[in-house]
Amino acid sequence: FESGFQRKVLKSSSASSIGFCNREFREWIDGTILMPQVVAPAWAELAEAIRNGLLRLSRSERLLLCRNLSELVAALESASLAHRDLSSRNVLVNHTSTQVHFVDWDSLYHVSLTMPANTSSGTNGYSARFVREEGRKLFYLTWREKADRFALSILNSEFLAIREGSACVEEGGLLRQ
Repeated sequence: FESGFQRKVLKSSSASSIGFCNREFREWIDGTILMPQVVAPAWAELAEAIRNGLLRLSRSERLLLCRNLSELVAALESASLAHRDLSSRNVLVNHTSTQVHFVDWDSLYHVSLTMPANTSSGTNGYSARFVREEGRKLFYLTWREKADRFALSILNSEFLAIREGSACVEEGGLLRQ
């Protein structure tokens, strides 16, 4: 969300006339899009730290992560959007603030968009079973609203259940496809 809503588009007039700024630089900077950097590791990295006993999350931290993740999915759904590829690598988690962020928006669904020919149907371990029927990936089944709910339930389960020594399967998560 941050990269979409907090981006800034620079104009040549945004550059100060002091210092490095010259005509060539102003032409180069015009139309540049600046996006905030989210400084948080992927859930897969935090999960690995928990498995190795390097990080412990309290029950309240785990519940807050679930709430914050669920609120982000609800915000997507309220705009008739679906990420379609939520997984341990596409969800960034700041465990100290319990903030959750989404990355990797190449599979984004909205009714006004056309499904790309090379779209994914999600990540192994985070996709509903019916999407990967008999070894086939049925991408079109996730091209709809509320397509993130299965992955949301898996991620929330991981937030609550992962412990030191937990198995690591499918993209750093807890469950196999």
